Amino acid sequence: MAYIETGVFIFMVLFSFGFMVWAVFRSSGMFTNILRLVSITMFFGLALFITSGVGVAATHIETVQENLINPLTGTLVPTTSTINTTDVFIPEGSDGAWMGYVFLAFAFINMALMVQDQWKLGWNK
Repeated sequence: MAYIETGVFIFMVLFSFGFMVWAVFRSSGMFTNILRLVSITMFFGLALFITSGVGVAATHIETVQENLINPLTGTLVPTTSTINTTDVFIPEGSDGAWMGYVFLAFAFINMALMVQDQWKLGWNK
């Protein structure tokens, strides 16, 4: 079972889209290109993880401590149980692979916007 934690996934998605939107509305030369490159890299990373079969899930670990009575002696015996629960956001394997192609498309859109900005700079000289 290969999973990325949901918090890391949401962090990457928010920063990828945030840098993409910031670069679209704020054209400030080299800083815009750096934001686009970071966004492209993060979208490619998300696409690579998701299409390779890695799922996205949140794991909760709960530790329960109980006192049980020993039936032979009548004494209390402390026991500790660990309960692991996994809430799947994107299933692993090929079920969620289509979403990786969506992230790949956003990476290509960012690359096209970057080329467009450079093209406009070249014609304005």
